[in-house]
Amino acid sequence: MDEITNCVSFLAAGDHYMTGEVIRADGGWLADAWGPDAELD
Repeated sequence: MDEITNCVSFLAAGDHYMTGEVIRADGGWLADAWGPDAELD
């Protein structure tokens, strides 16, 4: 996945991504996009 697509995914997740909730609740569509480091942020 390229950087532009990653950016769009990040923007789509919004505040839920910032709390990490979206990664747990959605079962990892962002984890797939961003990789294991996403859960550490």
